[in-house]
Amino acid sequence: MNNIAPKINNTFFCIVNRMEDPLSAVVYSHINSPNHYSLIFGFSSVSIGKDCDDINQRDEHQISRSSGIKSNINFGNTLSRIGGCDYLILVGLTDYQKSFLTFLEEYNVIEINNLEDVDTFLHPISFRESIPCRPDQIFTGLQIASNLQMAITIDDDAEHIEVVTNNKGGLIIVENNYFFETLVATNYAISINADLIIIESYDFHEKEFLKTIEAWREEVKVGSEQISLQELKGLIYNRIDGIQFQNYDFVTFFTIGAPYSLIIDNVIPCTHIGLKLNPDFFIFNNIFFQDNFNIGSGIVFSPRFFSSEETDYVINKLTQNNYYVNALIENQASSTNLDYYVKELPFNILHLCTHGNQSKGSLIIEKYTDEYGNEHIFEYNLLFSLMPEPGMYNENGEPLIKVLKLVYPKKLNGYAFRTKEFKDQNYPSSIFPKMFSTVPVNENEISRQEVIVENAHGIECHSFSHFAKFSHLSANQHSPFIFNNICWSAYEIKDHLLAVRARGYIGTLWAVNNDVAVKTAETFYDSFFEKTVLSSLQDSLVHSKATNNRNIYMYYGLHFTSFNKAKSVESSKDDIVKGLLTNISSWKTNYDGCENTNTRYNILAQIRWNQQMILKYFRKELLKLIGKKALIDFLKLRVRNS
Repeated sequence: MNNIAPKINNTFFCIVNRMEDPLSAVVYSHINSPNHYSLIFGFSSVSIGKDCDDINQRDEHQISRSSGIKSNINFGNTLSRIGGCDYLILVGLTDYQKSFLTFLEEYNVIEINNLEDVDTFLHPISFRESIPCRPDQIFTGLQIASNLQMAITIDDDAEHIEVVTNNKGGLIIVENNYFFETLVATNYAISINADLIIIESYDFHEKEFLKTIEAWREEVKVGSEQISLQELKGLIYNRIDGIQFQNYDFVTFFTIGAPYSLIIDNVIPCTHIGLKLNPDFFIFNNIFFQDNFNIGSGIVFSPRFFSSEETDYVINKLTQNNYYVNALIENQASSTNLDYYVKELPFNILHLCTHGNQSKGSLIIEKYTDEYGNEHIFEYNLLFSLMPEPGMYNENGEPLIKVLKLVYPKKLNGYAFRTKEFKDQNYPSSIFPKMFSTVPVNENEISRQEVIVENAHGIECHSFSHFAKFSHLSANQHSPFIFNNICWSAYEIKDHLLAVRARGYIGTLWAVNNDVAVKTAETFYDSFFEKTVLSSLQDSLVHSKATNNRNIYMYYGLHFTSFNKAKSVESSKDDIVKGLLTNISSWKTNYDGCENTNTRYNILAQIRWNQQMILKYFRKELLKLIGKKALIDFLKLRVRNS
């Protein structure tokens, strides 16, 4: 297996309107290069231009505004990481989209809005001849054109073309749900010289996979016929039957959430990439952070709920490889600590060992009147998570408690969310942000009952639970790997963590046996720093093969991702302090430029936590870094809410 990551081609940096399907493919055909990953990123449509910097402003454009602001940050950060580009290409962006981009004046910008622009602006740079391909063979055409160092043109009358496959090495399989994501998969396949197979998409939400597996595990539990597993196999095999997996070294599935490794019995090493989880940034992060900005810092989290655990073994393995381990164990494994450490601490590895069962909450039916005066009947699940704020107290000296409310919408006026019937009602999108933030209102309640909330799996902490709704990871400085060795962790929790730029994630498809979990984790970390993540996982699956936990683990990541032994624990601690100081500086800048009271309050909490971490654990490293006088000034520092 070739475990070398492709090189990044930063000659071009391409930002594509996700709605510009064929045009983005034609542009890509002019900018790719052999054995290099081309930088092409998607920009979702927005309903308004940039009118303010507050992502929390609530109106009908809140979702679009937030999306535009976050996209600008992601594009800008990525450009900074690669040291810029020669050509910044904007493909089909609207004026609204361009208004969010704050870095355009820094680069040589080429705007491509139609196929004629490709001939005018790109052809003189690429000097590529073109091969014609039909609209239904665009991705096949891209593979052939790349091999020939040519571009493509779209021609309805072009002859049928076929790709000669390698039938060895790597295999990329992508569900053809969305054009842009399939283009990303094609780009990745070309960059690693892998075969590409495009399969039929699924016409339902990914949570249907969870429901089917839940039904199957219940059948296993009671000893009845495993009908649900056969249904799942039939559904997936219908798309991949006939593929000779044994010819390949590994396979990567671009999927909405189908458990392919389970269905093909891990006959070869399997990885997955979430189609709805920004695969463009996910692949970039895996490639870029493979050799850049790694830090010898890990977090191991366990409330010690089990008599036998892998926790100490993992801590020792990380320490032996010169990682500084932030051990959140027993009463330190609180929801508050998990939240702050995962968001603010610079780290590379997170290992979780706890319970992960479905969460208890409420099923509420409630009347709601929107801003247009229309009355609705809203049915939803409600969950609460509590997190004491560290070092913050009210006037009576009592610790302040942050309350996180999670609303899982089920039906509106009898129509289930995410269904065709619901979409056909054409409800204005502006009503939902306020609806979700306003409920519950007790006087409007029609009914309430306590339930186990479907598809809501939390991380059980020493005190309270955490639902993994992190706004960012590792101080936005690193792209970490996460082994979530808890029950049912391959679903919603996975989505939350991958959405905020984790570059690797291992979770479980159902309730894992404790003995299997311990042995799998220990074997996994035995070779973690000598092999790739994928190879280490494949070795560790031996412990579940002869059990009813066979194929329970699912890996989201890339085949080449690996981690090196750190230089020393001392240098790792130095790097952590530098990261914490960077956090403080960054948050202060954000605080000074922010006018929203709630946002300023939250920023102060982040600043205080970073300061407290340095003073509690890293004073010696801080002294070495900044000197005695600066340390005294730091100790005198008090952040006041202005």
